[in-house]
Amino acid sequence: MRWKHPEWGIVSPGEFIPLAEESGYILTIGDWVIKQVCSQIKEWEKKGLKIVPISVNVSYKRLMKVDFVDSAIKAVKDAGIHPSYIEFEITERTMIQHEEVVKAAIANLQAYGFTFSLDDFGTCQSSLSYLSTFEIDVLKMDRSFVKEIGKNRRIESIVSSVVALSDELGIKVVAEGVETEWQFDFLRKRNCHFIQGFLFSPPVKNEVFEQMLADPYIGMNKQAKAENRLASHRKRVNFSNPMIAAMSITKIRDREVKMGYSGILITNIGGDGLSFLSQINLPERQDIILKITFALGATTFELFGIIAQKQEETEVYRYEMKFQMQGEEQERLRSLIMCINEEMKNDKTFTGIRTFSGSVQEFFEGDKVS
Repeated sequence: MRWKHPEWGIVSPGEFIPLAEESGYILTIGDWVIKQVCSQIKEWEKKGLKIVPISVNVSYKRLMKVDFVDSAIKAVKDAGIHPSYIEFEITERTMIQHEEVVKAAIANLQAYGFTFSLDDFGTCQSSLSYLSTFEIDVLKMDRSFVKEIGKNRRIESIVSSVVALSDELGIKVVAEGVETEWQFDFLRKRNCHFIQGFLFSPPVKNEVFEQMLADPYIGMNKQAKAENRLASHRKRVNFSNPMIAAMSITKIRDREVKMGYSGILITNIGGDGLSFLSQINLPERQDIILKITFALGATTFELFGIIAQKQEETEVYRYEMKFQMQGEEQERLRSLIMCINEEMKNDKTFTGIRTFSGSVQEFFEGDKVS
C-alpha cells in the first residue's frame, strides 16, 4: 500500500503507518484496506483472472478489538468472495503482547476459511515457540536472514533448518527480500515454497498486477541488477565503490526551505547529472530543488537539481538527478570529471574521492554524512 500525497507524491507505508499507529487512525485505515482488497478480488473474478491469496497486514490494535472477527467475515460476505483469498499478516510483537486474544482470533477466522501468516519471523526472542503455540499457515522469513545467503554459513544453516522444520509442521515459507539468483537458487534447492523480492518484481500498480495474473509465468526481473535499472550514461563516471555525499532540499514550489542533510551514495556522475542512493522517499516533482554536497579532489561542490527518475529498491531508493546549473560551475565540474575519467581509464585510483566499500545497508545504518 502506498499513500498518494498531494505534495510529496507516493509515500511508502514505512513512513506513515507508524504515525497512524500512534494516532489510532490505523483502525480506520485497516478496515478500509480489507474492504478494498475484497472489492478488488471480486473485480478480478469478474474478469476471469486466476485469483491468488492477497496478504493484508493487521495492526495489533485492530486485532485487539472485539469486533475484528465479525468485521472481517462481513467484508468477504459483502464482496462475495471466498475467505481463503485473504491472508492476514501479523507480527511477532503482536503475539508477545496479546497471546490469548491472538490465538482466539486466529482460531475463529481460520475456522471460517481465512489464513494467517507470521511476518518478519526471526526478529524477536522466542520465534520458534510461536510455531507450536499458534496455528500459523504461512511463515515469512525476514529479509535480514535472506541477505546473508552466500555470505554467512551459519545463517545459511539457520535458513535451511527453518525451511525444513516448517515443512515438517505443514507451514508454508515465504522468503522475503530475495534480490540475487544465488539467493534464489539456494532457497529453491531447499524447497522453500515462495519467493518474494526485487529479483522477480518491485511493487506494482493494479493494472500491471492484472497482467501478471493473466500470465501463468513470471520471469526474473533482469532489471534487478541495480546499475541497470536506470538509463545508462555513456559520458558519466561510474564508481566501483559509491561516493559519499550529503543531500538536502532547498526549495519546494518556489519557496525556500531550510532542512538538514542526509547521507547519500553517488553511483555515477556526469556533466548533466548524477545517480544516487538514499533511504528517503522523495517525490518525482519538478518544483522540488535538491542540493547535493560532496568533494572531488580539493574542490567542494554544491550542486542543485531535480529528480528525473526514481526506482524503489530493497530498503533504499535509487534516484536520477538532473542538474540545474550553468556557466563556470558547470564547466568546472565537467573539467574535473574528465580528469577523473582519464585516471580511471589508466587503471589508477583517484584519491580525492570519499567512497564507501561496504554494503548499502551498512552505510545507511551507520548514518554516514559527509
